[in-house]
Amino acid sequence: MPREAPGQRRTPIHPPLPLRSGSPWAGWLLAQVVAAAPVSLAFVVSSGAGMRALRYLGALAGMLAVQQLLIVALRRRTGPKSSSPADDLTVARAALGSTLAALVAADFSDRLSLTGGLAWAGALVGVTALDWLDGPLARRLGPTRLGAVLDIEADSWLTLCCAAGAVAWGQLPWWVLLPPLVRYIHPAVALARGGLSAGGGPWWGRVTGVAQMVLLLAALAPIVVPRRTLVLTLAAIPVSAAQLVTMTALLFMREEASGR
Repeated sequence: MPREAPGQRRTPIHPPLPLRSGSPWAGWLLAQVVAAAPVSLAFVVSSGAGMRALRYLGALAGMLAVQQLLIVALRRRTGPKSSSPADDLTVARAALGSTLAALVAADFSDRLSLTGGLAWAGALVGVTALDWLDGPLARRLGPTRLGAVLDIEADSWLTLCCAAGAVAWGQLPWWVLLPPLVRYIHPAVALARGGLSAGGGPWWGRVTGVAQMVLLLAALAPIVVPRRTLVLTLAAIPVSAAQLVTMTALLFMREEASGR
């Protein structure tokens, strides 16, 4: 979801506290485990610890391991000392997205179950509380280049995983996956040029991003309303189209700016 530029969000407003010394790997791992625990426990218990549970746990473990490797790789590019405890909240957001993706891998489809309710609640907490808290905490602790990049990528990963869940058990059409997938062209281009992901963007980009997330959360919500699927599908047409145009336009805008 497009948001303010990293430099704006992480500008300190108080005297910065010392950044965490040493390797932050343990903090990242703890954040991942705590974030993934409720959904994982509910799904394993409800599935009777059978093959579906093993498929879920295998997919989740693989994605969390890849996240750790990617964060380590980013940390090497941004500097070995550029880490803050605020980044743990950002890593937790990404882990919440991974639980949704692991449920998709395990063929989960019961939106009205306890697992479905916890998955929706986790996504909601990720895009609200955790997203709102890591900004003030980062400003209090001092800005980090790694934190700015992680913030962008955690948002994007959680959005993509919400879209996957919204298709798998929220009855949204498959093409709602296109905007969050197209967004990944942005970091791919930046990395190919030796740079890092950049946030920010025009106000209309933030509007379409918020609309997209509201649609996805509505599709994941464990509630029953009349003509739910029809209403969501009709709403998905303009919302997904607008966000797809936004992602494409931002890509061309950044390409033009980099060519100047």
